[in-house]
Amino acid sequence: MKKAILGAFALSLTACATTTSSPIDSTVFQDSLRLGDVTVSFAEDRAVPGVYDKAVAALLDADADSVIVRSAFSDYINANGGRGAEDDQLGERYLEYRIAEEVAARLRGNLTGERDVDVTIDIEKIATPNAATMLLIGEVKGINYDMDVTDAATNAVLIDLVEPSNPFVERSSVLSSGLLGMAARTGSGTHIKDLEQMVFAVAEEVSQIMTGAEVNKGVAKKIRSTL
Repeated sequence: MKKAILGAFALSLTACATTTSSPIDSTVFQDSLRLGDVTVSFAEDRAVPGVYDKAVAALLDADADSVIVRSAFSDYINANGGRGAEDDQLGERYLEYRIAEEVAARLRGNLTGERDVDVTIDIEKIATPNAATMLLIGEVKGINYDMDVTDAATNAVLIDLVEPSNPFVERSSVLSSGLLGMAARTGSGTHIKDLEQMVFAVAEEVSQIMTGAEVNKGVAKKIRSTL
């Protein structure tokens, strides 16, 4: 029992040590602003590995909706250049679509003011698991993004990041490394889960930046606001 209490206390200290007060007054922010458009784009010189494109293709070609409404996602794909040669743009379009969807879902009910703001997110790069890293150090996933929050009427930048942020992305496999860890990562569902964990990481951090009383210490140093 004593060990459990000490363990919980240590975890609490760790959590406290990684966050700090937000440089933005979240109460004023929430009371004065209202969410307009959320736009997410993928850097043109970056690409998602082909296994993710194939996983998204399987999702689109399935018989039923799951983590996405297929018809709405298909409309987005068609409006943004299509599926690409041999479906090689599907992973990128999936991240754009789902991040925008998740950010909007988290913010729309929390920003209750009258000044419309648009959120623009640029995905700089992602890191995905591969055989070499899985054998040596286990599953490694990551995503780097930049963000601007602008006044919808004037285009004035209200919040931006002075450098891209890379939020922590959860691991999906229980086993951390070696051949057993690689074996645990099989099937298109695993790759969709990878993408969803990147989506969650970005949406959670953007929500904290715009509406949270506290943010990660590293992120706090990157936030610049004119509010």
